[in-house]
Amino acid sequence: MNSSCLSRIGLSFVAVFLILVGCTKGVVPSYSIYGFSFWPFVDGGAADGSPPYILSPSQAPVSQNLNGQLLMISARGSFGGFNSFYYNGNENAPTWFSPGSFSEQTTPGLVSNPSLAVLNSNAYSAWIEVNTGTNPGVTQVHVAELIGTTWTGIDQNPTCGGVSCTNSLPTQSANSLALVSSNLGLSLFWSENFAGINQIRGVYSTTGGTTPGWTPLVSGVNSFANLSGTNSGFGPQAVAFNSKIYLAWAEYVGGNAAPAQIQVAVSSDGINFQNVSGGLSAMSESDPAGAMTPYLAVNNNKLYIAWVGYFSGISLVRGAVYNGNDASPSWAFIDGGGSLNIASSVVVSSPQLISYNNQLFATWIQPLPSGVGQVRLASYNGNDASPSWQYADGGGTTGLNFNTNINALFPTLINFNGHLYSAWEEFNSGSGLPDLTRVRHIF
Repeated sequence: MNSSCLSRIGLSFVAVFLILVGCTKGVVPSYSIYGFSFWPFVDGGAADGSPPYILSPSQAPVSQNLNGQLLMISARGSFGGFNSFYYNGNENAPTWFSPGSFSEQTTPGLVSNPSLAVLNSNAYSAWIEVNTGTNPGVTQVHVAELIGTTWTGIDQNPTCGGVSCTNSLPTQSANSLALVSSNLGLSLFWSENFAGINQIRGVYSTTGGTTPGWTPLVSGVNSFANLSGTNSGFGPQAVAFNSKIYLAWAEYVGGNAAPAQIQVAVSSDGINFQNVSGGLSAMSESDPAGAMTPYLAVNNNKLYIAWVGYFSGISLVRGAVYNGNDASPSWAFIDGGGSLNIASSVVVSSPQLISYNNQLFATWIQPLPSGVGQVRLASYNGNDASPSWQYADGGGTTGLNFNTNINALFPTLINFNGHLYSAWEEFNSGSGLPDLTRVRHIF
């Protein structure tokens, strides 16, 4: 019997009987039986984030399993730099330890888009930070390795205005990034301004370490993954699959005035990329106001993608599956030709996918009529020929939020030690309270 299931069972005998139906080890319980109200928060904090709550100030959390420990990093808001945290893994007495904050600058700048990867049992972080030195206001890409409990910068360019960075051009701003590890090594992708066009740039290292020897995509400082050098690309995201790297992004095909389309490319060497968007570009172009924020995941040896499609005044979470043939690529909708949204007349954001117990889960932010963002969760039936999704957050008006009156941002799903967790930022703007990271044990 799964003891974590028993620890969350209600007092009623009937509830116990029903929940036990889904609490045998290795079985994902039925959501209609195992109500999400049983799922405990494991962030160890009070509602207002008062001490000893440690996940504050904390924005846009991301996590990785580092040698059997859950490592999380998050931006520190107006304090600058980022924090890192370790979780003890005990939902009955959850505690978090922080070795401290980090920035490569003497005066930390605002951080966005933190990302984590583990290669050869070593943790690496990447993030975008506002330069506070001699290139003030420029948003620069940084990457570091965790050695013990200390982060050490491993950027490729030592002269970025009083600090090292990894931008191709240190005077040009970056706006989004993705860090991923694979059997090929460590890959970092970002979107960077070049002559008014945002290009998807990247570097690659076979070994990582403190001297990674970064190699740019293809070759040269102006290399990029975009279909065209006159199109802007945003929101790169990558995943390792079948000993290759798959990279997704949104691109304004036909110029910056055209609606964005989702693009996907693949590399078998970490440097050279082949576009495998197939019909995905046209599928995402069917969203008349464009498509953004793609997210890739692998489940049951298949590659899936989710993105936000924009329509007149609303947006929808879309999804598709890849046929796996790089020589003749094609994609098929898994959202029923509609969306994963619980409501179809809202503006959603930040979709993510994860595989847990051979089942695909999706999370995203969806606002209430009041505009307060809610963390939503759904699971996929796994039948690509007849796809359907089941809402795993109760399917009601509100979502998984700790406080459903506080705006949630940047949800993420975590598969750690046989359990599924959900983490997100609750944004306390104007309340006088710090922004908090909330962590909830799902299964």
